[in-house]
Amino acid sequence: MRQAMKSNMEERSDILIQETTQTLKSIQYISQFSNLSFKLNTYYQKQGFIRTRQDLDKMERYLKKNLPYYQEDKLSTNEKIHLYTVLTGYYLFIHDFRKAYQLAKKWIDLFDQNHNERSNHIEMYIRSLNTLLVTQNKLGLYSDFMNTHRQLVAIKRDKSIYVSENISLNLFKTIYLHEINRHFMLGEFKSGTRIVSKLERELNTIIHKLDKNTVLIFYYKIACLYFGSNNFKTALKWLNAIIHEQDTDLREDLHSFARILKLICYFEMDDREMIEMNIRTTYRFLLRKRTWKI
Repeated sequence: MRQAMKSNMEERSDILIQETTQTLKSIQYISQFSNLSFKLNTYYQKQGFIRTRQDLDKMERYLKKNLPYYQEDKLSTNEKIHLYTVLTGYYLFIHDFRKAYQLAKKWIDLFDQNHNERSNHIEMYIRSLNTLLVTQNKLGLYSDFMNTHRQLVAIKRDKSIYVSENISLNLFKTIYLHEINRHFMLGEFKSGTRIVSKLERELNTIIHKLDKNTVLIFYYKIACLYFGSNNFKTALKWLNAIIHEQDTDLREDLHSFARILKLICYFEMDDREMIEMNIRTTYRFLLRKRTWKI
């Protein structure tokens, strides 16, 4: 009897050790995936998308060095969620939209197959839908884009989902940014500007709660809508909002694009004095940025 009890205790102990080891391994995976995702996102917010072969090689080496070895089919659902966060972000970053699209679909399928995970990670689910929308936009998959956008809007209308202030902000910026992208996909710039008045009122009430990266993206996309509709004066208003942002180390690409587009606006307006002035200021700005080759 005593021998049987001892054997049973040893068996239970082995099971407990195995479960503890597996849990620690899972925590380690999630921690490594999360840290890598955070670092890539920090780099993106500073510089923007990859633009040179040198930067691409650097990112490829960085990912290989920091991404832990894993067997995807043996990862838990939670581990896969964090893995797909890293990989989709990376492929978007290097402009491999086809690969990002394939992974984003797997990411969303994971949530669709595990409704509890969707409820427990609603912000991650919103992020996965955002990633899929970005790739569908870049690949010109308009019908699929609209279906995904409806899924996103459905979250906002679902009364069974607790929408915290942070989730509400994420939904606001994701829904409206992709509403603007929809007009870009259709080439409907003038009709796109009609949503800006409504958007501007809402944006002004919550702008202090949004991260600067999101605010700059809003400004740039709105400026592009007005530029596309030949309303260069209003486009300049939004471009100047980017240019007057003191932190020019945040989204260097948008700061550079804004200055170039501003110069083109003055060219279209045939304002020779402002063209000359902005040629000089734009040249000096780009010259200071090592990532831009002149």
